Amino acid sequence: MGSSNSQQTSKGSILIVDDSWEHLQALSATLSQYGYAVRGLITGSMVLEVAKLALPDLILLDIKMPDIDGYEVCQQLKADEATCHIPVIFLSVYHDVFDKVKAFKIGAVDYITKPFQAEGVLVRVENQITIQKLQQQLKKQNEQLLLEMQQCQRIEAARQLREQYLTALVEVQHRLLSFDDSNKCYQDIMPILGGASKASRVYIFENHYADDGKLLMSQRAEWCAEGINSTINNPILQNLPYEEYFPRWAALLPQGKIISGIVAELPASERAILEPQGILSILILPIIAKGEFLGFIGFDNCIESRLWEASEIAFLQAVGGAISIAYERYKSDLELQQQLERSNILRKITNKIRSELDTENIIKTAAQQIGEALGVSRALIHSYVDSPTPQIPIFAEFLTPGCTSISHYKIPVSGNPHVQQLLAQDQAIAVKNVYTYPLLKNSQELCREYNIKSILAVRTSYNSQANGMVCLHQCDRYRDWSPEEIELLESIAAQLGIALAQAKLLEQEKQARIKLEQEIRDRLNAEAALKASESKYRHLVETSRDIIWSVDTSGCITYVNSAVKQILGYEQQEMIGRCFTEFVPPAQLAQDLCAFECILNESLFLGMKPSALAKIVA
Repeated sequence: MGSSNSQQTSKGSILIVDDSWEHLQALSATLSQYGYAVRGLITGSMVLEVAKLALPDLILLDIKMPDIDGYEVCQQLKADEATCHIPVIFLSVYHDVFDKVKAFKIGAVDYITKPFQAEGVLVRVENQITIQKLQQQLKKQNEQLLLEMQQCQRIEAARQLREQYLTALVEVQHRLLSFDDSNKCYQDIMPILGGASKASRVYIFENHYADDGKLLMSQRAEWCAEGINSTINNPILQNLPYEEYFPRWAALLPQGKIISGIVAELPASERAILEPQGILSILILPIIAKGEFLGFIGFDNCIESRLWEASEIAFLQAVGGAISIAYERYKSDLELQQQLERSNILRKITNKIRSELDTENIIKTAAQQIGEALGVSRALIHSYVDSPTPQIPIFAEFLTPGCTSISHYKIPVSGNPHVQQLLAQDQAIAVKNVYTYPLLKNSQELCREYNIKSILAVRTSYNSQANGMVCLHQCDRYRDWSPEEIELLESIAAQLGIALAQAKLLEQEKQARIKLEQEIRDRLNAEAALKASESKYRHLVETSRDIIWSVDTSGCITYVNSAVKQILGYEQQEMIGRCFTEFVPPAQLAQDLCAFECILNESLFLGMKPSALAKIVA
């Protein structure tokens, strides 16, 4: 039966069920008059279905009906979750037997007897409508309160979780202040991350490269919750190639992206490694420092397939960032320390080299210092001779115990592209594997004979001209020469080239000085011999019985021996400073002057026969 009034401005909606059309009409008219929206039914079998189509605020239900009585209808209404909250008022004829206990027991809230009294009906209906609305309002308020409580609980749980993660982050950062890239340092922070993340297992993997250049991962540290099996000693998790098992990780992690998921939904290659460890869900966060993908932090859940929430991931990413920052700081400190050590090594070697003036000692000192500083198996220092045939003879050699000497070996320049390339540039050439390096193809027999695996070599030079070469051999392993080691050797070679050139100049200067000293000694010896000869000659002149005399270019007598006294009767002092013509007889004067002019053109010394001189009396 349809509604008898609109519900637009109703005080409430009422469903009346009564098999008496007269009673139904009368009751509907009364309630509609007072502002209630009324629907009516004359059969009980349709009540539940109609009520569920549009839930009424109140049901007035006749007890006695031909098809199904009111008790059974009420029980159906109360048994259905959608209608159980609707209050039911039973309708009964005054003289009919009415089981009130049963009515209230099955869920009725009141009853009205027929014939109806309008005032009584309205009071009872209004009371139940008011109660119903208050209950609905209270229910909504309770539901709202419950939602607010749940929201507060979620907020409190989130706050506690945030506090928990913040505490863990602060503790991790505190531990990372003394970060030294050791296993202990990583192991110390694992329990902190495990407790905060509620993970079953937390671990750190670091990256490294195989000899063939493939990117590998190896587990370095681990924490496990109680009852969870450890995997730290699992050989499968060491030197694990990304390319074979985790290509997706190798593509995403270096970009700073995370790996998160239910293991059962991951690619087969990943499940092959993860499922045997009992992992149900996983979270992987990359560790990136200065743009380099160093490894990752992993979180396993072995209890349930639960993904970490975005807020949790954000905090755990902050931990990964803290580790990256600590690693960068450690590497910067390490590089600074290494730079200081390299400077000290370079200064030490340079001082040693410069303290020596002898070329041989310079080379021997440099070979030992370089070999010990860089920890190589063999250190060779070659000189360079470019003519008539280019050669690089070994001048000095440093060897570690058990390493065979190669000093007797003559390394060719012609047909040796490795040596030719070295001598043509100032940059060092670093070779990790001598058997795969093209320029050493012709030298592999030598490398096998002397067990050479890796080589680092550089030329020494002065004024851009090669004057030698430093060559380092690693015989116990294939060595990946670091940029710092290469830079250090280049710096040493530059100093060594200058020292060798200076030593060569000093050697040349020394030889020139020795030659000059020899010339001075020869000259002194010659002068001494000349003096001795003059002394001997003077003695002969003085003791000669013949007159020996000399004149200068003007003809003045500069010397005459004592024989002049015996022969001519003159004192020596009488003649010194006077012209020889004073002592020549007039008849002989013209002839002697002519002779003097002729002799003067050839010599400053003039000797004359004693017979030409005569005693001239003033």
